[in-house]
Amino acid sequence: MMSYLYKNASSSSDYQDAALLCLLWYLFGRASDLSLGRKQNLSVDAAEVFFVRFICTKMSEEQGLSLFPDADFTTCPLHAIVTALITQTTPFVALIDNLPEIPVETAVTLTPATPLVEVLNNPDEFTALAPIAAPKPVAGTPKPIASVPTVYSHMNRLLERVAPQLEL
Repeated sequence: MMSYLYKNASSSSDYQDAALLCLLWYLFGRASDLSLGRKQNLSVDAAEVFFVRFICTKMSEEQGLSLFPDADFTTCPLHAIVTALITQTTPFVALIDNLPEIPVETAVTLTPATPLVEVLNNPDEFTALAPIAAPKPVAGTPKPIASVPTVYSHMNRLLERVAPQLEL
């Protein structure tokens, strides 16, 4: 499927789909961690080893993963990362810009010394204090569909588009 995407790519989104597919293949089982890949988590050490740091979503701690070149460019994770960076339509903090942004909750610490005026004048800094209003379920109505696309919805879109041409 990656070979097909590279051969028949007609837009930067096609190349990003191929990069996403390659990285998901390489990081099998860590698809949720892929959306946390940021450019500042890429580094090259003194021995010229490319290093990517992923934040494990369940443990909230950094884990490292060394990537090494592959002889086949379609399955090389380094080539996929470079392709993803080159084909970005605009500068973006995420490694692959067609994945959804994952909101990161920040802890807000308030002390008795924190002035109420400061909290009221800077609502963006204290958004974690805002109550989250959950919609009340109505009997007989279906569950609402998530509006933010996930990695799975991207893969389903990719499979629906590419699978008929591959005759799988």
